[in-house]
Amino acid sequence: MRALGLILIVFLFGNMTCEEAGIDAPACVKTLIKTDPQPLEVWRYRFENQTVYYVLNDCCDQFNSVYDTNCTLICHPSGGITGGGDGNCPEFHNTVKDGVLVWKKD
Repeated sequence: MRALGLILIVFLFGNMTCEEAGIDAPACVKTLIKTDPQPLEVWRYRFENQTVYYVLNDCCDQFNSVYDTNCTLICHPSGGITGGGDGNCPEFHNTVKDGVLVWKKD
C-alpha cells in the first residue's frame, strides 16, 4: 500500500507543468524547460545587481545560458567545445550570489 502511494505521488508531481509546480521564472525559461531536449538544471542568481536565470544544458558542447528577467540572453558563461562559454561573462561563476535551484530534470 505504501509503495502504491509513493508511485501515485511520483506520477502526479512528475507530470506537473511549470505553473502547477510553482516554478518562479520568466516565460522563456518555462518554455526552455518544456523543450526537447530539456535542460539539466535552471538556477536563479543575483548577477551584476539583477536577477538572472542560468540554464545548464544536458549534454555535450552546448552553451549554458544566462537570461535576465525579460528573457534577454546575457551570455554563455560555460559550455561549448572548450567548456569556457562564449567569453562574454568570464566573471559569472566568481561573482554570482544567492543561488536557488528553480528546476531540475528528473
